Amino acid sequence: MTALCVFGTTGDILPIIRFAKRHAARLGAIVVITHDNLLPLVAAAEIRGIGIPLVTDSRTRSTEQKALVDALKHLHLISPLRVIGCNLFALEAFAIAEMLRIPCFALSTFAVAADFPPPHSFMSHLPRSFFETLNLHSAWLASIKHYLWRVFLDDNGHFRQSMLNLAPFPQFDLSKPPPPLFYLIDECLLNLTTVPVILFPDSVIVSGPCHELFDRSLQNSLLLLFKQFPELQNFLDEQKMCNRKIIHIGFGSMDVLHPILANEFDAVSAIYEMFLEALLSTNTAAVWIITEDCRAAIHKLKSNSRLLILRGVISHADLFNSGIICASINHGGLGTISEVLRFGLKQIIAPFLFDQRVWAERLENIGCAKIVSDDIDSVNVGEMIFLIRWSCLPIERELATEFEKWKNSGTMFCPDKVDIALQNLLLESGDITPPEFDD
Repeated sequence: MTALCVFGTTGDILPIIRFAKRHAARLGAIVVITHDNLLPLVAAAEIRGIGIPLVTDSRTRSTEQKALVDALKHLHLISPLRVIGCNLFALEAFAIAEMLRIPCFALSTFAVAADFPPPHSFMSHLPRSFFETLNLHSAWLASIKHYLWRVFLDDNGHFRQSMLNLAPFPQFDLSKPPPPLFYLIDECLLNLTTVPVILFPDSVIVSGPCHELFDRSLQNSLLLLFKQFPELQNFLDEQKMCNRKIIHIGFGSMDVLHPILANEFDAVSAIYEMFLEALLSTNTAAVWIITEDCRAAIHKLKSNSRLLILRGVISHADLFNSGIICASINHGGLGTISEVLRFGLKQIIAPFLFDQRVWAERLENIGCAKIVSDDIDSVNVGEMIFLIRWSCLPIERELATEFEKWKNSGTMFCPDKVDIALQNLLLESGDITPPEFDD
């Protein structure tokens, strides 16, 4: 059995679910351990899921950690785990794998080496004896500098001591290869960063973005959308009669331009009115996708003749492939921007947190996107009119050439390299004596 531990948001878990399904033949029976609010996504993929409480602040972090420990120990007692995988928000799983004597691997949906490198003083704070040993194992040194440095931080040491009764310092077997890291990101996107793929250590593998819909054709995209959202067909007919272009608006689990304001109806309404006025001024229309678990305030919004609000999970691949969308307004999440790029559409990006701004800047540098104001609160109708007009302009030859690079995005990945790495981990698990627990 394989356990995958995933903390974060919808954009973090969906690529990992697709990775699991893509490599199910190698991984065998799979269990995904994630926050309770993400379990419906796991269930929809027909994968077994175990929910743990969603942490709301740092004071309850230990509750989340204990739930993760209990879940993995329970699974291992029922049916011995062969390997544990986790994303970089759940790296405690590495210490638990050490306790259970199980090999492990990591999965990343962001460019960790380029955008979140180790502190400058990190290497100098490693114990001198360990650092000297590392110099004899270049593969480990490269992996630690790339992403494994995170498991050496003080908070991880406290977790190891207080919850697992382990030494605070990770006890890696340096005679074996480092745990692999699989990037669930398109290689072309990674090559836009300051750490291109050619500089990655051998233990870091570009698996690809795991786009949706590898298991079926996209030929019937529009019909599938009409079946899911019958109101879409009448809306499209009306816009076609008026010769209006249609823009996609969607911010995933963040709901609106500013997630902090998403519970305030006045703030949500103001953003809605801004979009509506900009659409009227540019003679365009929009489809705004709202997830079903969004906050109550945004669910009070109603569709009109220019702005159709669709509630539920929608296939971005079908939507952008259908030919009805000319551009996308989004937060710059890596999953969304790679899907939009894949279908050659311009983007208006309103970054809010984490790595969204750096990806927005990278896409703006190659001409594929425009970024809204630095201060999201200051976005106004005039600016949105300018951005929408830009997004509706014909695509220039230079930009068309740029988009051509992304056409096969998500269909080019390294199955052999990934499969070999997973196979080696599973073979390693057969060489490890499992621990014994009193309970």
